[in-house]
Order: sequence, then structure tokens, then C-alpha cells
Amino acid sequence: MIRLLGPTGRPFEMETSLDLTPFLRPGHPPGETTRFCIAAPFRRVTRAMHVYLGLIRLLYDVCQSQNIHDIFICAVPTAQKMYEAILFEALTPPNIPYLPFDGVPHLLMRLDLVDLPTRYAAANHPLKAGFAPSAGEDTSAR
Repeated sequence: MIRLLGPTGRPFEMETSLDLTPFLRPGHPPGETTRFCIAAPFRRVTRAMHVYLGLIRLLYDVCQSQNIHDIFICAVPTAQKMYEAILFEALTPPNIPYLPFDGVPHLLMRLDLVDLPTRYAAANHPLKAGFAPSAGEDTSAR
């Protein structure tokens, strides 16, 4: 499950806990994803890759249609490696007292969607298959 808020949804939920301004990039409309979760039985890499692939591809396609270039998430430190595995980058240490969760420390992470398919392919990432062009697909708009 994923919830996505686009630039018109600002201030984002995370902005009750931190100033997002220093992390916004000119020409990169932001979005916030929350409720990013995968049921426990599907969290192992061997079984979860298709679930991750579907969620990330869906997120990517929706963001493309909404002209969102950067996705931000406030993550619990225990989820950092999972988000990094799907190419989110950590922007802060895990010291943000995240108010929606009673001030439990979180970290801010960003997923740059502009060249995501290229980065998956260049990293020989297991999720790159989800971004391979389909037969007859026009990729010139990407």
C-alpha cells in the first residue's frame, strides 16, 4: 500500500516535523509518500521483489502523469536499508522527531524519479526489469 501526495498537497504531513525547504530542488516538483508498506510475508528479497517492483513502477507511473520528480519519505531507521535497496537516498540522520508517530526518530529520504529507469539499469538492479520498455512502447518521453 502507498499513499502519494503531490505538490498541491503541501504542506506535507512530514512538514509538521521538519522544514523540507532545504531539500527541495528547483525544477523538481515534490511528492510525499506515506503508508508505504508491504505485508510481512512478502518482505524477503526472494519473494518480495515482484511486490517492490509493482509498487515502485506504479509510484513511478503515477508521478510521471502528475509531473512529480522527487518523492520524499520520513522513514523509521529500521527501514532505511529497504528504501536504499529501491534507490531512495538518505538526506538526514535518523534524528527527526516525527510528530505523527509521537516523536519517534525518523530520517528523511528522497527518491529522484527523473532518471530512475537509467539508474536501475546502470546498477544492474533486480528491479530494472520493471522499467524495460515493452514491445512498441515509446520511451522518448522518459
